[in-house]
Amino acid sequence: MKLEFNEIEAQWFISHMKNFWNRTLAGPAPTGFPAYGRLLFPAETGSGLSIRWRAIAAINGTRLTRCSDFMHVALPKTVPPNQSAWDGYAPNSGLLNRSDAHHLRDILAEFTPSSTPMWYATWDGWGVDTALQWVAGAAMSEEDVDTVPRIRIPGRDYVLFSGTLAEAPGHSGSPNYWWPHDHAWCVAGDVDLTWAVIAGSQALIERLASSPGLEVLPITTTDIIDPPPPWVIQWVDDALQQLMAHRLAHIATPRGTVNLSLDPARNWLSASAGVRGARTARSRVGPRRPDFESCLHSTILSHLLSCLDLHG
Repeated sequence: MKLEFNEIEAQWFISHMKNFWNRTLAGPAPTGFPAYGRLLFPAETGSGLSIRWRAIAAINGTRLTRCSDFMHVALPKTVPPNQSAWDGYAPNSGLLNRSDAHHLRDILAEFTPSSTPMWYATWDGWGVDTALQWVAGAAMSEEDVDTVPRIRIPGRDYVLFSGTLAEAPGHSGSPNYWWPHDHAWCVAGDVDLTWAVIAGSQALIERLASSPGLEVLPITTTDIIDPPPPWVIQWVDDALQQLMAHRLAHIATPRGTVNLSLDPARNWLSASAGVRGARTARSRVGPRRPDFESCLHSTILSHLLSCLDLHG
């Protein structure tokens, strides 16, 4: 794999990245493909083993849909009798692990002539020099890094590489996007997501969805992430009322209890939980204003997931 900026490929990428911020599940992927699939990154057990979302759902008695976020399977309202809630680690955001990358590469090879050149786009937020060392084994000076051409879309800049499908890796700093020169398919990922989106033919998505080595769910171009489960919203609603009345709140869940406190002088919300050690979160909600309670509600939900180790 080598650093190689190609204006034609850059323009193809930019022209098809029309929905990156539109909140649809397919949004991070280029537009114009017949079908899309969502590759869920595995979570991790307490002993360090990979575990699929569907397996966590079976343990917790929750339901996995094509639009589920990780909280939908990992944060149940209750758990089956004589059973504890699953207590492992959330998937790593932005990280397609090596095992999934290799399974994915092998299936993509069935739909790609071996001689087809490949293009890889890596988010420069990894640090271009770090990405180059991970991806291309190259070391560059700070001055040289600044001169590397970028593919730019709103909110994200990428560095472009050329290579072969056999070079597709999986680790932090590895390519966020891969596609063949004929644009038959594209693997799309983002640093903030615990899944990747695969764009391609209907046959490719069906093949990926049927693979036991991956967890791929077919999606449509209009699918959005499911809203938080009703019981989670109720927990947050109750905590909001407690905080407004007493500045203190507690949310008891099958995964652990989260304690919250609100500093009214500075509008700081602090949260802590004894999950995987003492986990804490703290942020300023914002000045008093008509939508203060709405902002506080969103912050409570974010801190709840963070303290329960459900953010990637």
